[in-house]
Amino acid sequence: MTEYLYDRENPKSHFRQRLTGIEGFMYGNPNMHERAEMIGRALAKETDGDITKFVNKTQKPRDMAQRWRAFKNIARFFKNPFGYTFWKVATLTNQNRIRLMYVLLIFHLYQSFCLYLLTK
Repeated sequence: MTEYLYDRENPKSHFRQRLTGIEGFMYGNPNMHERAEMIGRALAKETDGDITKFVNKTQKPRDMAQRWRAFKNIARFFKNPFGYTFWKVATLTNQNRIRLMYVLLIFHLYQSFCLYLLTK
């Protein structure tokens, strides 16, 4: 799963992405807060207390499967646009993140604006 992080030509090479331990939290452990404090202290020591240095030099790993996920989602949308949209919006309405009425209102305003531009 992390094979793309290694340099296969050089067996003595290090990780291309230096891991910090932030992504290694095991939630539910009794010492989770102590781990977070130790990682915070290590980062502060490495960056002289300036976390922005850590943020600026950290690069996200490349997601190798993103284009296939996007292709599958586009294919699903073209196969059944109403079903795809319904199930994408259903998660938002179930968790009360976005009210369906607001979505419909914004969509209606967008359609009205497009109609105005077309008839202008």
